[in-house]
Amino acid sequence: MRSFFLRRGTNIILALWVMVSIASVAAMYHLWFEREFAIYFGKTASSKQEQIFILSGLPLKSLSIAKDIDLCWPIDAEYKFDGSGVMSSYMKYLVIPRIPSGSEYYKISEEKNKYHAQPPLDECVNSEQVAQFSTVKPTPSGLFFSLLIIILVSTGLRNGIRQLKLSIPESMAVAIFGIYLLVVLSKGVFGSMQWAGWAAVGASLVSLGYIAKTRVQSGPVSFGLSSFKFSWESALLILLIFFFCLWSFLMAVIVGPDDWDAWAQWGPKAKILAMEYASLASVRYFVPGSGDYPLLWPALWAFSGWAAGGWEDQWSKGWGPILLVLTSWQLGLIAFRASGRAAYGLLVAALWVSMPAVPLVASWAYAEAPLWLMLVCAMSRLLSWQVSKNPVDISVAGIFVAAAACTKNEGVLFAFIVCIWTLMQSRSVREAFAPLAALCIPLAFFWGPWMLYTRLVMETSNHALWFLGSGWVPAFSDFGSAALQVFTIWKDIRQWNLVLPVLILASMVLVFRGDRASRINLLIPFAMLFSSFIIALFHGPNWSWQIGVAWNRLTMQSLILLLPVLVHGFLMQGLAKVKKPLAG
Repeated sequence: MRSFFLRRGTNIILALWVMVSIASVAAMYHLWFEREFAIYFGKTASSKQEQIFILSGLPLKSLSIAKDIDLCWPIDAEYKFDGSGVMSSYMKYLVIPRIPSGSEYYKISEEKNKYHAQPPLDECVNSEQVAQFSTVKPTPSGLFFSLLIIILVSTGLRNGIRQLKLSIPESMAVAIFGIYLLVVLSKGVFGSMQWAGWAAVGASLVSLGYIAKTRVQSGPVSFGLSSFKFSWESALLILLIFFFCLWSFLMAVIVGPDDWDAWAQWGPKAKILAMEYASLASVRYFVPGSGDYPLLWPALWAFSGWAAGGWEDQWSKGWGPILLVLTSWQLGLIAFRASGRAAYGLLVAALWVSMPAVPLVASWAYAEAPLWLMLVCAMSRLLSWQVSKNPVDISVAGIFVAAAACTKNEGVLFAFIVCIWTLMQSRSVREAFAPLAALCIPLAFFWGPWMLYTRLVMETSNHALWFLGSGWVPAFSDFGSAALQVFTIWKDIRQWNLVLPVLILASMVLVFRGDRASRINLLIPFAMLFSSFIIALFHGPNWSWQIGVAWNRLTMQSLILLLPVLVHGFLMQGLAKVKKPLAG
């Protein structure tokens, strides 16, 4: 009887989720046609920029000033800026590689949306100018060429180092991590990423030659399609995944950077990496407090722009949805391996992408999408190691933990939590030494130099830890107010579908019915979430604004860790009693 009600309840929840997901897809495409398509489709890059300024409330005068600067100032000019950094953020992005480093000869001052330039911006033409704002005409060639290079390199890795048993998403993640290392090293040593670009092309040709020579068909790990049984439920899940990811791609590539962090923070870093003139240290001049932000996402964006012929900021944003697909793929593989059924993999992947906030954020050109991929790949290997104690799993996990730290500072927090989790897996510190070394050595080798560079050369600090020396302590009542604000964000079905409450409920079930290992695994996503809450609350008197603008993204970072834990707990620990919720 209990099993009957469990099956019936599960089927009802699944049916409701499917209905809400279909309604979400319809609403999202309607919104895209009514807004993005109507505003941007068929327009020139200049017209799109004007629309972005209007919709974002930025003064059109700053766009006009940017065009004058682009015509008059040398392309390698350094200047001093006084005024509102927020209102002039897009202007500063557009004129890169000209850097606001504080030079006294070139100056821009802004007060109440009125601008003054020194020397005066007379009618003049910069003979060094090649394209407006040093940006090539929007073209998909860079996106697809860079994707082809990374696919070839990842295929070579997957089949050349078979003992690692890399999945397709994992090998793609490793290849992307390699692109990041090449770009940053090339930019830092030679002042240009040209060396990195051609090195990546060379690696792809070597991989292509190896593949042709060995005639390797597919990697050692597949999605299990050979045993896949087609059904209408599986077809529905595939369609949901497809339409959510396609919507994200359409949102991304129809226009250049149109969200604040994209043009004010990640776009400038990527453009500096791609351009010949500015140095690596110049990334610190955009958005105070973000100078130490890791550069994996800007490096991938810059590589896509380089592949287009210089700097291209519209189609290159399509990497976000591509990374969303890879993340969903890896989630599906985790469920498939745990259950032996491809339909379970499709279900878990569909649950992830059906939260409308996920494909939306993936389209923004933020660093979230690459972070999701690195986190889910790391979590997959950590859970495998927990069962097998295979040193290969923990070693590969260490690579992905380091890659996460090189993507966003939240990845460093993740690394710290994973080290604690690893200690809890061992009976003694001595037993934990080898797995901890496998995690910490790649972190020290790959992330450590960047941390030292930002502190010693760039002289920046981590603004997330600002509260440690600020003396700011939130009032006791702030904790309740912040929790209420979090609940308000979480209850928005337009962002989370029915998935978030279901995952929270499933977590509670795992706490009470799961084994000790499952409860320890829950530490990782919930420690990430709680730590993010505390950091936001202690960030300063503007904690409410901080939670309002960042909490949905912080929630997604925890959910991408929670889903593998739940899959591992329910499927591998035998807690899933539903006999046949899906065909396949």
